[in-house]
Amino acid sequence: MPVEVPEIQIKTTVAGAPVGAAPGSNDAQALAYHRKHIQALWAHLERLERFITMHGDGSFTITVGQSSISIKKDGSMRIRGNHIDIEGSGGIQIKTGGTLALKGAKIAQN
Repeated sequence: MPVEVPEIQIKTTVAGAPVGAAPGSNDAQALAYHRKHIQALWAHLERLERFITMHGDGSFTITVGQSSISIKKDGSMRIRGNHIDIEGSGGIQIKTGGTLALKGAKIAQN
């Protein structure tokens, strides 16, 4: 959901010059400079908004197509996808304080 950004007034100065402005530039040039960069940042945020959903409970979900990763503030995570590969060039260790359940039509070892 796109969010409207109101006009931004930039009044911050350092030694009489607007922050981030080139030496010798005036307020109008500084404002144009900052507006350009703020608009670029906003465009990046709008692109990210298509993939990241923030939930009211502090959790968030990243979704691309039919794949998603959900992370909750209690430490739990859920990874969903049509095909999930886990690869490690060294080793992969699975450790749990509870039950480890493997479910599938076929579970193959080596």
